[in-house]
Amino acid sequence: MNHQEAMAAQGFQPFDFDTNSVEADDGPSTEPLPAGDYIVFVQKAEFKMMKADPTTGQSKGTYVEATFEVADGPHKGRLVWDNMTWHMPTSDKATQIGRGQLKALTDAVGIAGRLTDVGQLVNGVPLKIKVAQRTSNQGKIQNEVKKREAAPAMTGSPAPQVVQQVPQGQVAQTAPQGQVVQMQQPAPVQQQAPAQTVAAAPAGGRRGAWAG
Repeated sequence: MNHQEAMAAQGFQPFDFDTNSVEADDGPSTEPLPAGDYIVFVQKAEFKMMKADPTTGQSKGTYVEATFEVADGPHKGRLVWDNMTWHMPTSDKATQIGRGQLKALTDAVGIAGRLTDVGQLVNGVPLKIKVAQRTSNQGKIQNEVKKREAAPAMTGSPAPQVVQQVPQGQVAQTAPQGQVVQMQQPAPVQQQAPAQTVAAAPAGGRRGAWAG
């Protein structure tokens, strides 16, 4: 059994590429995003250890890494990463800042209470982030998340229900969210107009106008 036969035996497709069947695509750009505001989703969240201190060989601390995916606009599908310090034993200030950033993120995606798994951040709720650019120690331009907040109310918010009256005799229907809900309303009672009396005009004269 040759290599391709072995792959086919495992259910993999053999190599047979029709170049006319696929559009050329180099994949998402790896260049930093332009600075600005973006509507994103949390695509992935991980709890990680920082790099080891070269002098002690021990990790400097722990952090939460959130991977954001741009939800719309010309950069839709692009990724940006946000590292928030969880615990740095040598810097209470860094720990405080990082946890404040994590709190801003949980507020932005509508999470309150106790989290025991950073995977809970991946809940599909859109948020708005402010992205800046900075130069790394290696001289590379990188993105940095400066702000995390709830997305505009129109994004992902349920549509309000509208109540509309329908004529008597029709049945009220329960409509899906965002559609019109029709409620039965009694028809108004028809009022009978009073009889009108018109005086006869005298012979040879003209009939006077009736004012109602």
